[in-house]
Amino acid sequence: MRFKSEKYVQQFLSDVEPVCNYVKSKEPTTLAYEVLKSDKDPLMLTFIERYTDKDEAYLKIHKSGEPFLEFRPKLKAMQDDGNVEITGESYMDTMVGFGDRVV
Repeated sequence: MRFKSEKYVQQFLSDVEPVCNYVKSKEPTTLAYEVLKSDKDPLMLTFIERYTDKDEAYLKIHKSGEPFLEFRPKLKAMQDDGNVEITGESYMDTMVGFGDRVV
């Protein structure tokens, strides 16, 4: 995601934080849900989402959660107003490597 200004980065982070908190506590089939900021461009964020499966965990559970449904129109408005450009892909897990390590 590339934002028009720092103002919109901060707005996005504020808007998405309740979704992240909800997902962490209420969606055990969501394995990762994290926003990362570029160390080269402060207006670039990457959103990592990882689910146990696409059909149930993502499409049925996650996309129907109340915080997500409240958040999505806010993000859409930012897109429609030209304040964020979203590009990305969707991937399936190969089960090679690891995503998180608890130290």
